[in-house]
Amino acid sequence: MYIPWSKRDWRNLVDYECPAQLKETTTQKINEYSLKTFEMLGCRDFSRIDFRISADGIPYMLEINPLPGLAIIAT
Repeated sequence: MYIPWSKRDWRNLVDYECPAQLKETTTQKINEYSLKTFEMLGCRDFSRIDFRISADGIPYMLEINPLPGLAIIAT
């Protein structure tokens, strides 16, 4: 769950799991949806695509950022 102060104090309030511990089928769907979205929107080079995963493992795309920040604090 996103809360406004989590962005300000993310080091203490957010646990990142990298790489995410997902089922292989969920990972495959995310890869497939990401590539289709990237190509459909005509993106170039790289982007960041954010997903939410439902309790039953279904990925839902939230947004795409075609020019994401690369610094560790740029979320």
